Amino acid sequence: GGDTRYDSELHDKRRVMNLVRIANKFLNDNKVDRKTYISLASQRLATKEIGHQEAMYALYDSKDSLLYIGWARHISQRLGAHYISYTNTQDFKNQIAYAKYTFRLEQLRNEYNKFIQLKHPDIEVSDLEYFTIRTLNPKHNKVKSEETMLKYI
Repeated sequence: GGDTRYDSELHDKRRVMNLVRIANKFLNDNKVDRKTYISLASQRLATKEIGHQEAMYALYDSKDSLLYIGWARHISQRLGAHYISYTNTQDFKNQIAYAKYTFRLEQLRNEYNKFIQLKHPDIEVSDLEYFTIRTLNPKHNKVKSEETMLKYI
């Protein structure tokens, strides 16, 4: 049961590559590595330098493999939680080499929608984090069930 158009979207390799390109274009807006973050934090400059606002972010290891996608209300604090303290990424904390992030969330949503709606005019991305997780397929995100996902399109 359910609406499978969204899944066919993700199985069409060429279309997926376009969605991946869109996601990466935005995530490439900003980048901070672990050492820089810790140095900024030790000088109490992390919030000033990285930003306090809402963002979508991606965590990578030293070989540029995507580990995790997340959304943060306050990006600087959230990255600190990943790099320094305890969070849901505790199991692979030591693998995290750097983070990329974007503040342009509405523009990202609009670009996804513009692309998807060329083929499916009635579909909109409502859960931006979830759609990006499905698109980029990071190693450590736990994904909601298919049925739950279908409500988001």
